[in-house]
Amino acid sequence: MSSIKKSKSFNVTKLFESDEKLTFLVGAGASVEAPSQLPSTSDTMEALIKLSCANSEIETILKLQNLRFEVLVGIIHKSIEDDFRFLNFFTKSDKPNLEHFVLAEMIKKGHFIITSNFDFLLEYALLQSNVPKKKIIPVITKKDYEKFSDPEKLYKNGKIPVYKIHSSHRNIITGEDTRTSFINTLKLIGLNQTERNIVQLEPYKAQFLDKISNDRSLIIIGYSGKNDFDILSTLKIMKKLKNLIWINHISDGGSKEDLYEFDAQKSIDLKNLDKLDQYLLEIKQLNGSVNVFRLNVNTSKFLEKFFKEKEKLSKDKFSIDLMEWLKTNIDEPNELTKLFISYKIYFETKNYTDALRCLERIFRISEDSGKTKWKAIALMEMGIINYIQLNYSDALDWLRKSLQIQLKIKAFPQRTLIFKYIALILQAQKNYSEALQNFEFALKENERFKDLYEKSKLYKHIGINYQYQEKYQDALKYFEVAIKINVKLENYSEKAINYKQTGKIYYSKKSFSEALKFFNEALKLNEQLDNLEDKAEILNLLGCIFHEMGDSLNGLDKCNEALRIYDRLKNYEGKLDSLNYLGIIYRDQWNYIKALDYFEDGFQIAENLGNLELKAIFSNQIGTIFQNQDKYSEALKWFDDSLKFFDQEGDLKGKVDVLKKIGIIHKEQKMYPKALRRFEKALEIFERLEDLNSKASTLNVIGQIYLDQRKFLESLRNFQEALEIYGETENLEGNADSLKNIGNFYAEQANFKEALSRYKNALEIVNKLGIKGKIAELLNKIGSIFQDQGVYSQAMEKFEEALEIFNQENNMEGRIDSLHLIGVNYHYLGQDNEALKVFEEAVQIAEQIGNLHKKALCLNIIGNIFREKWDYVEALKRYEEALLIADELDNFDEQIQILIIISKIYQAQKHYPEALRHYNEAIYVSESIGNLETKADIFTSIGDIYFDEDNFPEALKMYEEALKIDDQLGNTKGKAQRLLCIGNVFLVHKKYN
Repeated sequence: MSSIKKSKSFNVTKLFESDEKLTFLVGAGASVEAPSQLPSTSDTMEALIKLSCANSEIETILKLQNLRFEVLVGIIHKSIEDDFRFLNFFTKSDKPNLEHFVLAEMIKKGHFIITSNFDFLLEYALLQSNVPKKKIIPVITKKDYEKFSDPEKLYKNGKIPVYKIHSSHRNIITGEDTRTSFINTLKLIGLNQTERNIVQLEPYKAQFLDKISNDRSLIIIGYSGKNDFDILSTLKIMKKLKNLIWINHISDGGSKEDLYEFDAQKSIDLKNLDKLDQYLLEIKQLNGSVNVFRLNVNTSKFLEKFFKEKEKLSKDKFSIDLMEWLKTNIDEPNELTKLFISYKIYFETKNYTDALRCLERIFRISEDSGKTKWKAIALMEMGIINYIQLNYSDALDWLRKSLQIQLKIKAFPQRTLIFKYIALILQAQKNYSEALQNFEFALKENERFKDLYEKSKLYKHIGINYQYQEKYQDALKYFEVAIKINVKLENYSEKAINYKQTGKIYYSKKSFSEALKFFNEALKLNEQLDNLEDKAEILNLLGCIFHEMGDSLNGLDKCNEALRIYDRLKNYEGKLDSLNYLGIIYRDQWNYIKALDYFEDGFQIAENLGNLELKAIFSNQIGTIFQNQDKYSEALKWFDDSLKFFDQEGDLKGKVDVLKKIGIIHKEQKMYPKALRRFEKALEIFERLEDLNSKASTLNVIGQIYLDQRKFLESLRNFQEALEIYGETENLEGNADSLKNIGNFYAEQANFKEALSRYKNALEIVNKLGIKGKIAELLNKIGSIFQDQGVYSQAMEKFEEALEIFNQENNMEGRIDSLHLIGVNYHYLGQDNEALKVFEEAVQIAEQIGNLHKKALCLNIIGNIFREKWDYVEALKRYEEALLIADELDNFDEQIQILIIISKIYQAQKHYPEALRHYNEAIYVSESIGNLETKADIFTSIGDIYFDEDNFPEALKMYEEALKIDDQLGNTKGKAQRLLCIGNVFLVHKKYN
């Protein structure tokens, strides 16, 4: 079914003639027809380009598709330094046309009219329609909008308001000069506008347009839909419209009327539609309850049926030619200014090759003519373009050359910008201290000109600089000052950015309630400004906060909403953020299949974009999924790729994160030298980054590796060094981790008193911090001490308390750990049936979350219990299942141990062929990892089978093979055992011979 179809049920003519209250939104196209005859937006742009641009560039610039009228006006205003005098032309026509008179009649009937036009033609139409001057209220300034915000009340009091959302030079009814409001509005709507990041109508105007259109039909006249981003952005957030009718002017349409209705189909490919249809479909998709129509018609022909007094139309036509007027009233810019305006047009439309070409011409001309000031400007702008294109070394070179010239000629205006961009480059290169110094220079230069707008931006950048260095209190101070300036200037877009950055700091500090407060404020502002990219970014961050606060469903909703926005904007890098966050939430919920889908999608998009940094991030995430499932060989493949990408990008933080994960895998595989090498490399990087907390965390892991190897002195030394660092950094959580590790150290040495003391100290800290997962973990540790001392009832209390917390937190990994300990406790108490129930529950949870390692661990213990009960059938079933998992995970040590146990069961049952088959398999695995000691033990067990079968030559051969290995390893204990076995063979031989 088509998303755009001809409408047969709706009649716009009847709507105009009905008593239903309407709101009209009127654009420049309404003033084009005779006798008004003001130029259209495209004709105005053409005249302005011909006046202000270099002759060599006019043809190319006229062909630009993405140049906005307001952007062009803003560039010209700033370059020729006048107060938009070149727009005074639009006040010259005093001859309203048919459209103005029809709209005047609509106003008289009580319908609301809002116009973006600079002209006074609606006011003239009202006056010529016998409306007394004292009744007409043009609403232009912010003060006007505050005073006349209720049109219903005004109509009841006999007043007729005309709302001018782009302001006007003056109020022709009262004579008030409103040029200041006009200039401020034009500056705002011409500032950094793109289709994606729209800073358009002041929020109070957007809100007003929304308010006076509630429960009404909105009729749009005089807009083309090609460049009307300020209006279109506002329409997208108007939720309570009944109908939206866009009158699309067809100049040669005669009296033909075609009405089309839009349907909110999500799957439609917008690329194949013209701009207007794209926007109308987007509005419908965003506001499904609004009926959206496009009426293709000659506007004047359509409206003339509602106008009966054609004699009011002036016989004379407005006949001043815009180009001639501009030449007479505006000083034509010089050659260098024209080139600079051309450059700025290319720059704002992201045509950087053309922009650089213009700058090179400015540089050459200024060098030949000795106009040093222009030379400095050209060099500075070249530096800025190179910064945008990430050519940092060239950018620094141009900016510093520009600065040298400005210092010589004692010219100051550009110095603020130069210092700012030098600082931004140094910051991008992670040279934070030098960047900060240059931001301070920029602030000092800015004091000469008292440019509050630029000052607020510099405070923001300094805040971000401190944020990168994790100096959060300093960052917050600068953002706070920036926000105060934003409020003073009513600069809502910068205010939204600073709220967002402040929220990010509180998020980093885990102050979630404060973070939510600032993110929600930023979200409100971005919705008012229709800044969709920042809105999506904040939705992602809100999603992460809700997830971390335990509300993962809300977190998924927010991230999915962000994903939809990025999809609509075709912003792939933003989309990757959403995919990453969604993957993390599903991963943390142990939904590894779903998480992997998102991460693999992200990696594919990053690969298509050729973005190494993003490839590194997603490789890391995919590796982490496999690591969490104990699929170590798969995980290591992805981590190795991620490490390579981070290395190529020079991203030390990303690299060190991967190094630690690889180290953890090697630790789990008992490959301790390999693990230590990774963590020692990570330690070097943290020392280089002066990241004390991460250094301490790494020392803790190194201590654990030494503890696993029973190298007690090295272990304790690392734990204590970590504890000292956390004391310096006042990191309470880190203190608790270090105390827990020291507790583990004492527990390994059976020094239960000291272990218990450290665990209790750690528990006291995490209780104060309210970290539930760590509280439960420490309760399990304390319970284990009681269990090791044989105090099973107290141990059970602690394990059950921990299990309750893990259940509340929905922490599946924690639940398995507690169930495992409870099962062991039941086993020690001789309550094997209870133990088996608990272990089976743990197996089901491990299966549910895909943690094969913990599943195998529990299966092995279940196997042990059945084996002790002489139930070999059930025992073998569990061991075989555990063996399959060990095989899948490439856990060779585990494979060997299980194969030996299975062999021993068959051996005990005299099923020698099966026992030998499993022993031989164990030998093969032992050889593959070079485990000679275990191989010698297996040879001995095989020798025992041959001995039982009276096959003494074969038994002797096996024992002697084992003895050779003992000699090779210097294993005295093993050698003694093998010699005893050989002695038994000779003893038996002697007896029978």
